[in-house]
Amino acid sequence: MSVGVWLIGARGSVATTAVVGAAAVAAGLTPPTGCVTESPDFAEAPLPDLGDVVF
Repeated sequence: MSVGVWLIGARGSVATTAVVGAAAVAAGLTPPTGCVTESPDFAEAPLPDLGDVVF
């Protein structure tokens, strides 16, 4: 199941960084260091994988 994300901003620099970071983590190019959703508190949450997120 895909989950759509719509990022709204004035110039797109934050959106670009978020999309590139999500793509890098999904591809295994970088670890999910600093991702709050990777903490034990969210281990049981039914969150989608980054590969299922569509920007």
